[in-house]
Amino acid sequence: MVLLGAFGTIGHYLLIHAYARAPAAVLAPFVYTQFIWSIGVGFLLFANLPDGFTWLGAAIVSMSGVYTAYRERVRRAGDSAVNPPA
Repeated sequence: MVLLGAFGTIGHYLLIHAYARAPAAVLAPFVYTQFIWSIGVGFLLFANLPDGFTWLGAAIVSMSGVYTAYRERVRRAGDSAVNPPA
């Protein structure tokens, strides 16, 4: 249990530093892989797959992230067209 707590603490510490060094939009795809890992571990250890509402929720969250990344890319492209880099 102590080892699990130590690994969790180290993981959160590294996550805090990652968000301090990179924009959230860059790190978001890595967070979405948690869906895949959680489903895989749940299936391998417990022979359990998510129900329809969980799949729907995961799809909504993932698509929201994809849309936000797309919107930010379009916004940055518009900003660079108006204010070209010097």
